[in-house]
Amino acid sequence: RIARHHRRDAHRARLLAADLDEFRRETQPPQDFGQELLLRHAEGLREPVAARQRALMAACDCYVSLHRAEGYGLTMAEAMAAGRPVIGTGYSGNLEFMNDDNAILVPYELARVPFGCRPYPPTAFWAEPDLDAAAHAMRTVASDPRAAAELGATARAYIADGFSVAAN
Repeated sequence: RIARHHRRDAHRARLLAADLDEFRRETQPPQDFGQELLLRHAEGLREPVAARQRALMAACDCYVSLHRAEGYGLTMAEAMAAGRPVIGTGYSGNLEFMNDDNAILVPYELARVPFGCRPYPPTAFWAEPDLDAAAHAMRTVASDPRAAAELGATARAYIADGFSVAAN
């Protein structure tokens, strides 16, 4: 009986491995194509993702980013440009365009980065967002759609006035 289960499990494992190999072949560009074709392949993969991202952003009521460290926070800026209220950790690169007037900034405590979290050295610090404050902010947005829409409109105007192509 054990041998029969073992054979069945081994068969399932081979099928799974075959499926994984097929998936890898389908999602990898051919190795013998030139650089231009590789770039076209990469762009072809990126465009459907970007379209899905825009559709998801348009459908959301609020964008939340509880990050520990963020470069610029482009997706938060995109959500603001789309007129969505944004809740984000009040730390890092997003403070270049987010403030208490155009977003909900979640308080945080600085914490040492744990060992093995590359690319951060173990001597670095990052933000640990206050999850209770974030939950309260999300409940506030959900319970007052009119205020949330006003915050989104303020965010959109701020991004358009200071960060759009027309503003520069």
